[in-house]
Amino acid sequence: MNFVIESEAKPKKKKYNIPYHSISFTPNPPIMPSKPSGGGTIPVQVQEQIAIEMTATGTAPSLTIAAAMVGAAPMTVMHRRQGRKDRYEEGQRRQQLMPEEERIVLEHCYFYRRLGFPPTIWQLREIATSIV
Repeated sequence: MNFVIESEAKPKKKKYNIPYHSISFTPNPPIMPSKPSGGGTIPVQVQEQIAIEMTATGTAPSLTIAAAMVGAAPMTVMHRRQGRKDRYEEGQRRQQLMPEEERIVLEHCYFYRRLGFPPTIWQLREIATSIV
């Protein structure tokens, strides 16, 4: 007599009868550039503005449909309509150091790194305040 202990029982593998040649792998869709690349593409910011104007003038019945018509993301268009800035614009607004000051802070960080002691957050804060 053969007894099978539950811990030794192996679950059966599911077999799918799909021929390998019928499986297609598609890469991720390309990210829309924020600036025209010369190939006739419309910048994302322009697409968003067109979708907002289409909704305002009544060309499209809803913001979602207008976004789909111009090829923009509906949620992004909705946020832009509500006044949210994109990441770059928001980052520029929150920038606290001038570009030259930022470059000097980086030079100090690279200097300490070459010495073998990368600066901690607190040291970085001290460097920035001493420069400003």
